[in-house]
Amino acid sequence: MKKVEIVNEKMTLAQLKKGLVVAGRLVLKETKDGELAIYFIPYNRQPRIRRKEMLIHTLEFGRVTETAQRVRLYESIPKKLGLARITCILDRETREAKTALFDKELIENI
Repeated sequence: MKKVEIVNEKMTLAQLKKGLVVAGRLVLKETKDGELAIYFIPYNRQPRIRRKEMLIHTLEFGRVTETAQRVRLYESIPKKLGLARITCILDRETREAKTALFDKELIENI
């Protein structure tokens, strides 16, 4: 006769009663009396804590934000302005974003 034993059964059964799926692995082991038993071992995954983006500067058509590893420049310019104006706006807002980053760096170091 084979039996299934659940490691950490209180947490596993509570999640199953809520209707959640429990991810884990099944292991076939031999018990002390020589019988085979199936063990279910749930994964112990911790939720990731995501740090939100910090706003550095607001631009006319976008924003400059900072995460733990990146500085992001978001732009959204309407097409109806035409190619010449769009390129001028991109250049202007890129310069403004650079200035905002320099100002932030100066403030942090003082």
